[in-house]
Amino acid sequence: MNPQPPKLSLVLRLFQSALGYRTQLMLALGCMMLYGVTKASVAWITKVVFDQGLTARVGSPSPGVPGGVVPPTTPDAFAAGLFAGQPPDVVVLYVGLAILVIAALLFVSEYWSSYFSGFLTHRVLIDLRSRLCRKMLGMSISFFNDRRNGDLISRLTNDIHVTNLATKLLFGDLVKQGWVLLCCLAGMFILDWKLTLIVLTIAPLLAVLLRTFSKRILKASMSNLDNYSELTDEMSQVFTGIRVVKVFHMEDREMGEFDAISERLFSTQMDLTKARASSRAFTSGLSHLGLGIAACGGFLLLYHGYLSPGTLGAFLTLVASMYQPLKAVSRAYNDISEGLGATRRVFELLDAQPDCQDSPDAVPLPDQHTGVRFENVSFAYNGEYVLRDVNFEVKAGELVAIVGQSGAGKSTLLDLIARFYDPQEGKVEVDGLDLRTVRRGSLLDKIAVVTQQTFLFNMSLAENIRYARPDATDEEVMEAAHLAQIDDFIRSLPEGYRAVVGERGVKLSGGQRQRISLARAFLKRAQILILDEASSELDSQTERRVQEALRQVAQGRTTFVVAHRLSSVQGADRILVLEKGRLVEAGSHADLIARNGLYRRLYDLQFSAESQAQTPSGDGHG
Repeated sequence: MNPQPPKLSLVLRLFQSALGYRTQLMLALGCMMLYGVTKASVAWITKVVFDQGLTARVGSPSPGVPGGVVPPTTPDAFAAGLFAGQPPDVVVLYVGLAILVIAALLFVSEYWSSYFSGFLTHRVLIDLRSRLCRKMLGMSISFFNDRRNGDLISRLTNDIHVTNLATKLLFGDLVKQGWVLLCCLAGMFILDWKLTLIVLTIAPLLAVLLRTFSKRILKASMSNLDNYSELTDEMSQVFTGIRVVKVFHMEDREMGEFDAISERLFSTQMDLTKARASSRAFTSGLSHLGLGIAACGGFLLLYHGYLSPGTLGAFLTLVASMYQPLKAVSRAYNDISEGLGATRRVFELLDAQPDCQDSPDAVPLPDQHTGVRFENVSFAYNGEYVLRDVNFEVKAGELVAIVGQSGAGKSTLLDLIARFYDPQEGKVEVDGLDLRTVRRGSLLDKIAVVTQQTFLFNMSLAENIRYARPDATDEEVMEAAHLAQIDDFIRSLPEGYRAVVGERGVKLSGGQRQRISLARAFLKRAQILILDEASSELDSQTERRVQEALRQVAQGRTTFVVAHRLSSVQGADRILVLEKGRLVEAGSHADLIARNGLYRRLYDLQFSAESQAQTPSGDGHG
């Protein structure tokens, strides 16, 4: 796993995702700045009202003030100069007009900052989800072998959703309300920097608390997301294997597992809730403490003549105006810390690199297909070798069968041809080129694969067959279905080729699903055809008809066949025999039978087992 990047790095990467929309980003920031300045300017109205209302008392007797008079101050002189010679009703008019202008600016800046923030939030998340999906689709098969499907689905859905909340706050409250805080703070320094420093004595404590609670929230969020993905994976497995659950009557066991994961999820959610509640309580308490310090300090300065009433009123207005933004920033900071747990999981996948990827100088395969060659190929899963020193060459147009006991490496050998994996030693060549030097897309364009574990999408039969070649005509789809011995069955259905197969083809039998997969492969008309136990669920009669069609389809194509029933590969041009990952025999069926080696033993063992299975149970041989 990649080392976990710091939160600042994650925030910067989210901002970088928005750089593709610079116009909207600049407009959003501009509107937020206008909003902050306008919000802070409300204090100027307070100052004018206080100072102009008390102008007549400047220098007048006042029994509560030392010396008996209210001393004149520079701020008063400024305010008096601004409205010098103006009667009170004119001053009120000017103040009223200023309030109208401020209200209009607040409306415009609030609307457009929210609009552009929303645009950035949704656009960035749409792009991020697309990047993540494209990344996962581009990963090697080993990537999916090492990860749970539920975890991948959770990252693509729940983690993106939580990241969306973080992005919304990042492009919204954190920036906008943070700017309001800075504007209010700047206004406070302009009015009285000494009083401002007194108020800011609580800032270090607030920063320490925010950081502490942020770490707790991030840790709880990561645990929460892990439990959520575990819950998603559990339900994904249950619904995928619902037949097995039902057959073995394991509903209560699965429900118990679900409840146990749910309880762990509840525990981490409560840890998250406690950290959030503590952060909000301390933020609210310290904010009110700051307002109290400002009020007490301000009144002392006013009493001793260092502040005018207008300056004090404006200062307290700014301090009070900071309360809501401070709460919003604190909440946004903590929520972003929670969201960055999901963002970290998303970027972990985005930063992952596929085991098999095109080199910078990769070239496409030539149009002319010449064959497939293995040269000293060895391959290991997690350090354990599955293939060792495999050497063979298949010419274009040959039909080659690969046989061997379970675990001999047959499927792995075929996976290397499709470059689902790269060998640790040796090389696999197609058309004379090492697959590591070839554009993988051009390789897959030449290959059609049918595996024992057939997969059908929850769409119509025609769409499932056409998946191999989306531009195929209806006639070509029907021809492929006919070759795969499934056309008659499809036509017997009320909806025919428009019939929907259900999730994973659940409405079809295993043999029907295999024949649909065969039709899909036949339709592609690929130069290399790979059939890995592609007829394992077919009855003998249907399999013979499929083999006849396969010989027709295989004309001029290089075909690799792995079959459990050795009787079905006797007509192959060549048979490769694997034992514990090594190629021990190669030749035609007749040659291998004559050698009396492993192939002969496998054939005799299977022939004997089939003969016994066909013997009536009452004749003494059952």
